[in-house]
Amino acid sequence: MSQIPLMLQTLRKLGRDAIPALVAASVAHARSVLAASAVLGVLLVFYVFTHLSVDTSIANMLDDSLRFRQLEQQLDRTFPQFAKPFVAVIEAASADQASDAAQRLAAQFRAEPELFKAVYLPSQPEFFSRHGLLYLELDELWKLSDRLTEAAPFLGSLAQDRSLNGLFTTLGRALGEPLSADYQARIKAMLDSVRDAIEAELQGSAYRRSWQDLLGGDELRQENPRSFVLVQPALDEDSVRRAGAALDRAHSFARSAEAMAAKGGGALDIRLTGPAAIDDEELESVNQGAGIATAASFALVCVILFLGMRSTRLVLATLATLFLGLITTAAFAAFVFGSLNLLSVTFAVLFIGLGVDFGIQFGMRYREEVNAGMAAEAEKKAALNRTARGIAGALALAAVAAAISFFSFVPTSYRALAELGMISGAGMFIALAANLIVLPALLVVIPMPADFGQTAIVHAGGLQFAIGRHRRKILWGAALLAAGAALLLPHARFDFNPINLKDETTESVATFRDLLADPDTTPYSIDIVTDNLAQAQQLAARLSELPEVDKALTLASFVPKKQNDKLAIIADLSLVLQPLVTARNLSTPPAGDAEREALERFRLKLMEAADSGKDKGAGKSTDDGAASDTGQGAYARSSGGANEGNEDSGIYADSARLLAEAIARFQQRGASPENLDNLRQRLLGDLTRTLDRLRDLLTPPPVTLENLPQGLKQRYVNPDGLARVEVFPKQNLGDNQALRRFVAAVQAVAPNAIGAPVSLVEGGGAVVTASVQAAIYGLCGIIVLLLVVLRSAGDTLSVLVPLALSALLTIACSVLFDIPFNFANLIALPLLLGIGIAFGIYLVMRQRSGMNIDDLFHSSTPRAVFFSAATTIASFGALAFSSHRGMSSMGVLLTLALSFALVSTLLVLPALMAARERSGRG
Repeated sequence: MSQIPLMLQTLRKLGRDAIPALVAASVAHARSVLAASAVLGVLLVFYVFTHLSVDTSIANMLDDSLRFRQLEQQLDRTFPQFAKPFVAVIEAASADQASDAAQRLAAQFRAEPELFKAVYLPSQPEFFSRHGLLYLELDELWKLSDRLTEAAPFLGSLAQDRSLNGLFTTLGRALGEPLSADYQARIKAMLDSVRDAIEAELQGSAYRRSWQDLLGGDELRQENPRSFVLVQPALDEDSVRRAGAALDRAHSFARSAEAMAAKGGGALDIRLTGPAAIDDEELESVNQGAGIATAASFALVCVILFLGMRSTRLVLATLATLFLGLITTAAFAAFVFGSLNLLSVTFAVLFIGLGVDFGIQFGMRYREEVNAGMAAEAEKKAALNRTARGIAGALALAAVAAAISFFSFVPTSYRALAELGMISGAGMFIALAANLIVLPALLVVIPMPADFGQTAIVHAGGLQFAIGRHRRKILWGAALLAAGAALLLPHARFDFNPINLKDETTESVATFRDLLADPDTTPYSIDIVTDNLAQAQQLAARLSELPEVDKALTLASFVPKKQNDKLAIIADLSLVLQPLVTARNLSTPPAGDAEREALERFRLKLMEAADSGKDKGAGKSTDDGAASDTGQGAYARSSGGANEGNEDSGIYADSARLLAEAIARFQQRGASPENLDNLRQRLLGDLTRTLDRLRDLLTPPPVTLENLPQGLKQRYVNPDGLARVEVFPKQNLGDNQALRRFVAAVQAVAPNAIGAPVSLVEGGGAVVTASVQAAIYGLCGIIVLLLVVLRSAGDTLSVLVPLALSALLTIACSVLFDIPFNFANLIALPLLLGIGIAFGIYLVMRQRSGMNIDDLFHSSTPRAVFFSAATTIASFGALAFSSHRGMSSMGVLLTLALSFALVSTLLVLPALMAARERSGRG
């Protein structure tokens, strides 16, 4: 460090001797320089396209030495199945359909272990289809028992005859029975469901109804039923899309399953989300966004260059130099890092904005020197040498200052920022070298038009006159703006949630946000690894008492409480439902004639029910041959003599009438075997499965830690006995304040807590700290550089004041326009230092060459500064049009920051310079 000031002092000598000599050598050997540059460019293009990739992982953007990163790695080692999974979210019309689809999808995944390393079904259907009733609360189980007891005759009859004949006969018997209001409503729902199925058959439309929902009640029903499959994909480390092959195959499975469901008249929606899926779609979004931004940046820069330089050949020479510098910087990034992250991927836009700055300064100064001399070819070469001597020092100082600013990112823990800093810092020297070697050679070889040196330079003398006349007003206005902006600083906020930077239109992000809104499915849970299960249970009990916590789960949480009481209730219920428990549906479906006769008898029964409903109690005891069946007495006994059901027999009237009319239309169309078969599938689709599942639920063995599913046990206790506590939030953690409260509450009890919420909060803090550190390091380095080279505190302050004002105004605008800082755009302030410093350096160095303020604004320098800034603003402004929200926010904030820097440099800095000039340059 002690040698740095000495090194910096050599800059003036470098600008005075070495750089002009370098330019002179390039001019003298122009064709050889260009031939070597062309060969180098071709080789570097090939190298970049074969060696440079993009890493979209947010986790890899931060240093592994951070404590929360170490906890993440410890969790991944302890429970490796949690590392980079994707989740298939299956939604269907019913829970059974979603569960079936999930099991089929999981089977397809397991059949290809080369793509899918681990597959887990959270629903554990084999286990919970047997033990599900034990997980109901005691009062919920009592309610279900009462409901199924009342439905025992209905269920027993259906269990013995699971055909249309059995369904119609059983429903017909139920119409005149004295049932509770709850069960009457359930019978009415069944009638409506049968009518909907018949109407769908008549119209040829899709229809499927879940018998589980019809028979089970609220205790067994799921609203918006979903099933999940958790998959750990095999990663291809040699591919840019590491999980791409697995995800493409998973998408193929999903689309096939959806198409098959649609053919069968059902509706199925399968979406993929989770870290692997989000990163994969993010990669596409980043590549597309970066490509669009780079192309737009290049196009805007070309337009501005033509407007500023007014020479097609000079512009082409500048662009050719820019391209060589850009591809060389990309090759440097590929060689040093191998891949780009979500920040460093923007280096191309940054290089275009800054690299062209050197070209503009050199090209416009060259044109000024040509204007000052003669149009002869020899004079143009001499003009190049004069340009080098006149501007070399300013270019070198600007390049070193920008590089110091960028290299200040390197020591921080924000790895993404550090990599961007290393690439951009090296890019500054690459850009400087290209503009001092390749650009002069091009200007020698490319013939300029005869009138190239005769075009008048548009200067800014009028602007300087106004600035000089109103300098005090400008300075006071700047001071007031700075004071007002400073008042808004405490209101600036940082959005540490990276999901807010991602494209909401992608399937993975939209699904993630959907899951986030539900506490039962939120991906934002916290994990704590403990030494054993007993310790995990104690910790979970403490965490469950926190107001921010919805629940804290361990493996022991899956052993139901009060099992003895529940098993007794289930045993009693299985006795009541003995016909269902012992039934095996051995009967063969009746012939078509029998089903047609049953349909007609059912229609007549419906007509009687519809007519009885008109008389408000008349015909309560309507009887027919079927009513004398022993099943009727069973209904009466099961209702417990609840004769109040007869008082409301009219509840069926409308439903019975509409269903009877639908059956009549079906009969008129012709109850052919094909039509009956279609109706059978619509009405009885999952009846057998539902009855069998209910039978299995009635004979569960006790649940212990030992007989829990192996896949479930592996997710909560690892082979070494280490146990995991999983903590779920009570609030929607899409709200950053709720997320902070949740993390703080859990960490107060368990400091070693980790998981997505902890990583977001801790990572956000690390990013803010790193950005502040980078700004401080860069500012200190630039101050030392300016003091050593300029050897004037006044000139140093003049260069820095516009930057300080720009930074304050940028932060104020982020508050006023509600543009929060985030992982991507927080670098706007450190970048402002590296980019904006050059603007002031060019003006101050040109004035120090012997010009007064009036002569300075009659030279090419202010115009060059304006167009340099305009190209940089256009370059970064192109990011605002990116589809990637992080890039877009970076583009918006950098456009604001650089616009303020340009205005401050061309108004406030000249006002300061004029004030100092009139006061004797204090």
